[in-house]
Amino acid sequence: MKLTTLGLLSCVCGLLLLGFQALSALMHTENVWKQISITSISDPKYFTWMDSASWFGLEKIAAYLVTMPLFLLLIAIGVLLLIIGGFKGN
Repeated sequence: MKLTTLGLLSCVCGLLLLGFQALSALMHTENVWKQISITSISDPKYFTWMDSASWFGLEKIAAYLVTMPLFLLLIAIGVLLLIIGGFKGN
C-alpha cells in the first residue's frame, strides 16, 4: 500500500511538473522551456563525488540520472514503485 501510494504521488508530481513547464511555454514567457534537473536545482559541489566513482561505469549512470529531466525521473521512479508494489501485494 505504501509503495503504491508513493508511486502514485511520484507520478502525479512528475506530471504536474511537466504540466507547469508546458503551461509556461504556452504563455510565451522569456524562457520558453527550461529543463529542470537535479543539477539545475542544487549546488554543483554536491556532485563532485561522481568523478571519483569509477566502479563499472557508475559515474556515467549517476551523471545520466542527475542530468535527466526531473519530470521523467519522477515518473520513472513512480512507475518502478508501482510495479514493485504490485508484485509485493499486501
